[in-house]
Amino acid sequence: MNANAIGILGGSFDPIHNGHVSLAKSALDHLPLADLRVMPAKEPPHKSGYITSESDRLAMLRLVFDDLPNCQIDERELRSTRTSYSVLTLRELRQEVGNEVPLCFIMGWDSIQALATWWHWRELFELVNIAVAYRPGYAGFDSADVKREIDKRMVSIGALCRQPAGAVAHLPMADAPVASSDIRRALAARNQAENSQAENSQAENKECNESDRREADPILTDSILKKMVPNVVADYIVQHGLYADY
Repeated sequence: MNANAIGILGGSFDPIHNGHVSLAKSALDHLPLADLRVMPAKEPPHKSGYITSESDRLAMLRLVFDDLPNCQIDERELRSTRTSYSVLTLRELRQEVGNEVPLCFIMGWDSIQALATWWHWRELFELVNIAVAYRPGYAGFDSADVKREIDKRMVSIGALCRQPAGAVAHLPMADAPVASSDIRRALAARNQAENSQAENSQAENKECNESDRREADPILTDSILKKMVPNVVADYIVQHGLYADY
């Protein structure tokens, strides 16, 4: 496989989870990528404000990707003063690499479903190819406009990088049904449960303490967290007390 394409995996990564990692590894396995750019967003217009700092999100990304071959973290959106519109970022990257290099934008199913809400979303097809990781049993597209664009551009995954831009392919990936928002809520609930247990202990109310513990057990276990995120990220989250106030 002649590796001459550049892959782009963007997102808030708040925090990076196993679904993101699975996307990256699948792209490296199935696409002829000379380079995979992981691009943390600064302020995407379709999401609410971040819970963690840019430095913490960047640190977690580095723990995962610094040692993964052919991967690099692209900080351009974090350094930018503008809102993180993907089209603007990809225009910039296209200007840097020229018109002949295949660019492959890697998207999960949730992202492609929201594509119609993105700023100038149709221009994406002029700038990049798109590799979409479909979820098993997906029911189709919410937007008829997006479906039409995807259907007319669909090729096999092996053919995706034969042109600089404009093609779409299904990216095979093991299902990893986890969302960053679910992780943040679970960690906040964990913190609340721990605080409640501490208060109950001080009040010597054993019955209430045991009730809270039974309700909190599924989210208090570090092994559950490590099923959602890489081990090094789980350790970083716990050590730095992230998402406690979500």
